[in-house]
Amino acid sequence: MQSVFLAATLSLCTSFLDAPPGLYGYLEACGTIVIPAQSDFATRLDDGKARAGLDCARPSADAAGERSGHTCKRRIDAHFDTAELRLADREKDVTMGFWDRIRQLAGAGIGVSPAAAQDKAATAAEEGGEAADAAFEQSWQKRDAFWAGVGSVEKDVLGHLISPGLMGDPQWPTTRQAYKVVRRAHSIVIATDGLSDPFEDGRKGNGFGMELFVETADILPAHAGRPGDISRLSESWAFELVSHVAGTVAGVGGISAQLDQYGVLSMELPGVSQSHAIGKQVPARYVTADDSLGVLIGMPVEGFSAAVEGMPLSPVRVVPVTIITAAELEALRTGGADARRALAEELARQGRHHRSSLR
Repeated sequence: MQSVFLAATLSLCTSFLDAPPGLYGYLEACGTIVIPAQSDFATRLDDGKARAGLDCARPSADAAGERSGHTCKRRIDAHFDTAELRLADREKDVTMGFWDRIRQLAGAGIGVSPAAAQDKAATAAEEGGEAADAAFEQSWQKRDAFWAGVGSVEKDVLGHLISPGLMGDPQWPTTRQAYKVVRRAHSIVIATDGLSDPFEDGRKGNGFGMELFVETADILPAHAGRPGDISRLSESWAFELVSHVAGTVAGVGGISAQLDQYGVLSMELPGVSQSHAIGKQVPARYVTADDSLGVLIGMPVEGFSAAVEGMPLSPVRVVPVTIITAAELEALRTGGADARRALAEELARQGRHHRSSLR
């Protein structure tokens, strides 16, 4: 599993210790937080100590910060000392929250001894967990291989200190919401990495059956960084755009049926002036008089395949998000489906295809 990119150090002086546990980072009041890029998750610090799981097969956290029924290959103890965290790595297989699941399953048993119920629940949990973990692992591997065929994939991925799904935002198939960065010869791709994860709640298939992406050559150099450095890409308009659309797609439970029916979809994002990056970095000709930005979703992909082959549970496509000008959005507002099809054909004729250009 690839790591989630987070800032290396953060300075705090707040009452974070009053926050609920399970946050994706080490928390201590009035000190420095050091978050190792290789850590899949971490619990909050208590009495100067915290716990993190590495190389975890299935990324989810319950309300208590445990990875319920999810196996991590290594466990790290972190100790807060003179405003820094020293990590003592203990090589050890550990299943986080496993016995909580056993207690839950055994609680329904009547006339069964606690030991027998635990054994039965353990066997069922292990068998189901192994199959689920295998599907997760295969999904990650297939996505990694797909993007490696598109360009140079950054080792780290963009992510959130706290999963938006834990804060009331739309739920992805798991609590892990990450974004891959792929550098091509003349452009950068920022793609969701998790919309096609197998559902952790038992629903069938590879998540929403898609991953979204934006491809553009027009990210500010200060945000694009050099290969190996994605520390400021989360400040770019492209990241804000794809993350907003991803939230919308997740919130409606996926859009595969709509893409199958209409081919190319359009979407408006209102309130551009209130955005963190889009309003400042996108030229005014892309923003309507009523403060909206328009995008096309599902333009035909040019230059590489639009399908991730070999996914373990169900087909998965990669779906581009393409920014359009205010004039183009106004044409869609008045012309509907016919105007949308005409615009898609015109973008292909111009050679823009699925790519987003601010020029």
